[in-house]
Amino acid sequence: MGLSHLPRKLSEQQFRAACLIWEDRCRLIAAGKVQRWDVVKWCVTVNLLIAGAAAGALMDYRGWIFAISAVLTLVSLFLVIHYNLRIGKSRTDSENQFGFFTKHDLDIYKLGLSNRYSKKKFFYDRQEMVAFPLIILLSMAPTGLVCWPVAGPVVLQLVGVALIVLP
Repeated sequence: MGLSHLPRKLSEQQFRAACLIWEDRCRLIAAGKVQRWDVVKWCVTVNLLIAGAAAGALMDYRGWIFAISAVLTLVSLFLVIHYNLRIGKSRTDSENQFGFFTKHDLDIYKLGLSNRYSKKKFFYDRQEMVAFPLIILLSMAPTGLVCWPVAGPVVLQLVGVALIVLP
């Protein structure tokens, strides 16, 4: 099975190696998206379990339970951002792969890509980057409602301090 349509600058082995690298980049992007979704899924699940535990807990422990939920939410937000940065790095590497193909006079757009590859920024997956943090933050709401008598005044004080310090 020869690849006679390849430009003379690119050997069959180089082409196959480049395609394998390209395929690896695509797999890394897909794996990052799965990991990002898993973080959201587990955060929501654990936050709902924490809310259930808070409902049955004594009033003295609800502040600590709310703090655990808040830490879980912050860690989840950090992981979603971390995985998005890794996906962005894989996309940048894929862009470099496009450069390799172009440098060797191989027009890969004739192979089935509908439009030219453009630079992918951090917010390339805008919908997911808005929805996932929102879902993570909203997953903390049941715990907040259960723990409001204890955690409410503390949260309001923190919001007040943030409003004073941030502007």
